[in-house]
Amino acid sequence: MSERGNATDILVGFFAGCVIGAGVALLFAPLSGQETRKRIRETAGEWKDKGEDMIRKLRNRERETESA
Repeated sequence: MSERGNATDILVGFFAGCVIGAGVALLFAPLSGQETRKRIRETAGEWKDKGEDMIRKLRNRERETESA
């Protein structure tokens, strides 16, 4: 399998773990539903930004590797 395939598998596994972890956290959340949803929205936005940044960095690294 190529390095690109391995990176994709790792990212998919990471995000699947995040989703499962978020579900478990909801089951044991000590906060009210409204507060929990607010925190989830904020955290999801942060993860989205980090994920987009990670993808951008990986694409730049790939372009640098291809041009070298």
